[in-house]
Amino acid sequence: MFKVSFDWPPGFDAKRHDLPVDGHSVIVEVEPEEVGATIPGSSQETALYCAEETARRAALETIQKDLPEGVEPVCLVALVDRLPGELRRRTPTLHTSGARAWLV
Repeated sequence: MFKVSFDWPPGFDAKRHDLPVDGHSVIVEVEPEEVGATIPGSSQETALYCAEETARRAALETIQKDLPEGVEPVCLVALVDRLPGELRRRTPTLHTSGARAWLV
């Protein structure tokens, strides 16, 4: 489980563009089978790296429709212990092969 926050590229003023995702983050649950299937027999460090990359891609896909063309934010990825309680009853904003993501 990961929390992905966003930072904007230097010189990009998110307030001026009135982005609906500014100040939000994405909680991503990566399915363990997906990481294991990607690299069978991989080390724990490699599996964590793959899970973080999956979370980053899912988070970007979650907010992509709200970004101006050509703008890609910097993703700050952090491990979280579990899915926050309020999200357990919410349908994911995005459900892809290997991950579910909630915009918060």
